[in-house]
Amino acid sequence: MSIRVWYGVLGLGLSLVLLFLLSLQTSWWWYWNWLVATGLVTFALYGIDKVQAKRKGNRVPNVALHLMAMIGGFVGALFGRIVFNHKSNVRSNPLFLVTLILGFLISGAFIYWQWFL
Repeated sequence: MSIRVWYGVLGLGLSLVLLFLLSLQTSWWWYWNWLVATGLVTFALYGIDKVQAKRKGNRVPNVALHLMAMIGGFVGALFGRIVFNHKSNVRSNPLFLVTLILGFLISGAFIYWQWFL
């Protein structure tokens, strides 16, 4: 398995483990737990990518960062960009802002669909 696939599998796997643990400890709706879990994992992936960028090591692929932001980790991605000052140049990384907005819209649409329709 290549390192590119590994980060995506790791992110999704850790999100599912955190979802399970949060579901055991909270009485929240499952989707709130999912947003917290994916947000924390996405934030961690941004931190790992920043460290790897400074070390010139194996970076987290942009596809994995985009995927995590789109499936609910948009808040973690936003905070990861701010805290680590990573992928924050909109001109050189325009797709990151688009995925944050798209992830927010997807989650908002899902919440609206579940609660109001």
